[in-house]
Amino acid sequence: MGGKRLKVVVPLAATNELIVDLGKAVRKSYEDTGQELPDIVSIARTGLHIGPVIARMWGLDARRTLMAGLAKNEDGTFSDVQMPTSAQISGRRLLVVDGVCKSGETLQHTVSSLKEAGAVSVQSAVLIHKPEEHKIGNAPDFTGMIDRHDAFYVFPWEMEEHMPTPPEDPMVSSSSIGQFPVSQLVDGVLPHGA
Repeated sequence: MGGKRLKVVVPLAATNELIVDLGKAVRKSYEDTGQELPDIVSIARTGLHIGPVIARMWGLDARRTLMAGLAKNEDGTFSDVQMPTSAQISGRRLLVVDGVCKSGETLQHTVSSLKEAGAVSVQSAVLIHKPEEHKIGNAPDFTGMIDRHDAFYVFPWEMEEHMPTPPEDPMVSSSSIGQFPVSQLVDGVLPHGA
């Protein structure tokens, strides 16, 4: 992309469609293998908006949804700001949920921490996976969309934080603003001139 990353503002309707489709796909996978649905661990920040929606879709009790909060230190290591305790997850099967998997570092750290704390199994699901940038750990077990571009995604709950000022911000393509259904996303990026 010539040094500048395309900033893709994912409209609410497209975000909701991605979440619902991901939730349905994960549920079907568990049902097809005869497994009970796992408890959900949402990674702060983006996962906090995704996990509860999937949990409601599945009819899970609120006690089956947990949060993991991490901070990346200057040396590249992580600090657990908030992680489910061993008492909360010991013997449980978990699904870690996040918005975007880029390098894989956040997912890898979270999955490893949950396994060390006693979870029986831990799988992961993300709305968007960037396989070309993935460096650490396994790819997510479930992915809503694959992105093979160098795009930066802005979800509805991040709008104020990432909206350009002034509107002529060269980092934002005018094609990335508006109401586009997921079916119009091309390889994970809104089409130019749409």
